[in-house]
Amino acid sequence: MKTSVKNMAVTIAAFLIFLYLLKTQAVNELLSFIGSGSLRFTANWIICGLPILAALFLMHKPGKIIESLGLRYGILEGYGLAYLAVIPMILGFAFTGTFNTGLTVDEFIRKAVLAGFFEELFFRGFLFGMLFRYARWGFVPAVLAGALLFGAVHLYQGNDMLSALSAFGITAFGAVLFCWVYVEWDYNLWTAIGLHTFMNGTWLLFAVDSSATGNVTSNIFRVISILLIVVGTIVYKKKKFLPFEVNKRTLWMNNDK
Repeated sequence: MKTSVKNMAVTIAAFLIFLYLLKTQAVNELLSFIGSGSLRFTANWIICGLPILAALFLMHKPGKIIESLGLRYGILEGYGLAYLAVIPMILGFAFTGTFNTGLTVDEFIRKAVLAGFFEELFFRGFLFGMLFRYARWGFVPAVLAGALLFGAVHLYQGNDMLSALSAFGITAFGAVLFCWVYVEWDYNLWTAIGLHTFMNGTWLLFAVDSSATGNVTSNIFRVISILLIVVGTIVYKKKKFLPFEVNKRTLWMNNDK
């Protein structure tokens, strides 16, 4: 019990410091000499993430840190599953949307590849993962803590109250989905990273919307992709007789750990 309480306190404290550094843009402004591309974006996330790195060393042995984040194995499996799930979005947007000719390679790397990696690493791998796996929080409270914060940091995407709330709701729901996928695929964070990256990338390639909200048509294809990964996961686990990690014993308090 003492260990789980310590893990909870360290996780929350480190994440709040990280979030403060990220949202105040203080570090990003100090890095202005780098420019405004992917290199500066990466440096900003890494420096803001130093409190999280320190917290990981406090909670785990150095050799266990990568594993605790869900990054030790499964990169090909994770990206492969994610790509299959996003095929409906790719095909749907290709037929109904317009290819984004103004998209640069740097913008794609920054908004799809890097954003997908760092957001999943810190919000799912660290915040949700440490609370659920090591502080013994249940899936519901752990996922809500991360989803609400994740939605909040995307409020800027709205031009008014309604669009801001729409962006909040969609990104918060996305956070719940990514957490569930991460857990049910044997804590393989690469699955969530891949799903996030391919969804963001498809959104950018076909200039669907400047925010995460989208329109009716784009959301139909997005829902199909979400159903594909959810139903596919359930069918796979049942056919393989694999237990579900999110169950009545882990909903409100993680009694399986």
